[in-house]
Amino acid sequence: MKRSSLEIDALAVCLGAMGIASVNIANALYDVVGVVTPLTTLPPFAMSSESSDDYVQDWRRSHEGEPMPSEQELTRLRLADAAVAIARERNGRTQSLLADRKH
Repeated sequence: MKRSSLEIDALAVCLGAMGIASVNIANALYDVVGVVTPLTTLPPFAMSSESSDDYVQDWRRSHEGEPMPSEQELTRLRLADAAVAIARERNGRTQSLLADRKH
C-alpha cells in the first residue's frame, strides 16, 4: 500500500505532537508530585546543611562575634530553615504547574 506525501506529513506532525504532549504531561506530573510531596523533588543541596552538623559551622561563619546559641535553639533554627526550604519547593512547583498551563 503506497502512502501519499500528505499522509506521511500528517503522520509526522501527529508523531511530533504526541512527543510534545508526552513531555508536557511528564512535566506536569513532576510538578504535581512536587506540590504533594515536596521532599521528593527537593534538590539534595537545598537540605544538606539543615540535615547535618555542618549547620553549626555555617551558623558560626555567618554570625561571627555573636554568642553561640544553645543546642535546642540551633535545632529550632535548623528545623525552621528546613521548613522554609520545603515551602519554597512546594511554592516553586505550584507556580511551575500553574504557569505551564496558562498557554
